[in-house]
Amino acid sequence: DAGPLIDKEDLQSRLKFETFLFSLKHLNYDAIGLSGEELLVKNELKPSELPPLVMTNMAEPARQTFEALGYLQKTLAAGEEQLDCLVLSLARELPASATDHQKKLVQLQDSAAAVKEMLASLNIDPEKSTPDRLIVVTMSEKNKGLAEKLQQMPALDVIATVGTADEPELCEAKTGPVMVTTGRLGKYIVRIDVPFGYRDNPSQLRFQRIAIEEDFEKDAVIVSRIDDYQLQMQIEQLVEDETKIVRQPLEGGNRFVGNVSCGAADCHEDIYQKWREFRHGYALETLEKVNRQYDPSCISCHTVGMAYESGFRSREKTPDLADVGCEMCHGPGEKHQQDVYEEYQTVFTACEQC
Repeated sequence: DAGPLIDKEDLQSRLKFETFLFSLKHLNYDAIGLSGEELLVKNELKPSELPPLVMTNMAEPARQTFEALGYLQKTLAAGEEQLDCLVLSLARELPASATDHQKKLVQLQDSAAAVKEMLASLNIDPEKSTPDRLIVVTMSEKNKGLAEKLQQMPALDVIATVGTADEPELCEAKTGPVMVTTGRLGKYIVRIDVPFGYRDNPSQLRFQRIAIEEDFEKDAVIVSRIDDYQLQMQIEQLVEDETKIVRQPLEGGNRFVGNVSCGAADCHEDIYQKWREFRHGYALETLEKVNRQYDPSCISCHTVGMAYESGFRSREKTPDLADVGCEMCHGPGEKHQQDVYEEYQTVFTACEQC
């Protein structure tokens, strides 16, 4: 896995991060790459709970601190045929907001130089192909400049980088290593077939997407761990607690008023009754049936305004903001309620939010 697994440092992301790492270890992943920010979160976890971390562009003293590897070697076998595989992994830089202490702790170096240095330490010339070894580099960021530098190293075979689309993509290149994106949200696995004698014709490396569908057998251990993750969010009251998630104010002091207010007598009663018949009218119930009503990532698309100061908190505290209600598409209604000629805001009108 090229990483990154999370993109925030809030409590939910930390719980999610632990669940990801546990799952990857249980699935016997050989190597994962993390971002600089994730390394700071990882430092709080026990090494026994982690899959192998590979941080090629991290200084050796820092690798020892984080118990990370500079590279990983694995022998691939097919019958009596064997192929040595070398995996390098590059973490993206810490954000500009990182403190001097954090930068000193993580100690990330120039990525392209780190790859060359690591290869040289293994007696591999970056400028020459290696017929007896498959070399893979993963990148936890979309970095065109770095990718171009890596593609100029004939010793490399495959570059796996983070993409912007859900589906993994094969990036066409006339020369140099094969470059693929990993896709997003765990919807696909990238498969690359390495034929015998591929060095004589590198274009023979074959790329394939494998969609992770519902009919795959579920792993009972991971399902149990995900249930534990949901239970932790329930205990922490991430949705209901005003202090656990940053809530945004609405423009101009506007507020959400709830579905019943929109359907009040002499207003939009007929539309409200029709809405009650549609699936949007019981969207929260679909989460409650699978015990996902405490997960902010789920709740935000099944209720009104969860991320805002006057939005959904719980079915008990804010019952009129449950489900995909009127204001989910038409915007907060208080200003309109006070003055029916007040236009709704357009910021909430995109279905793509969900």
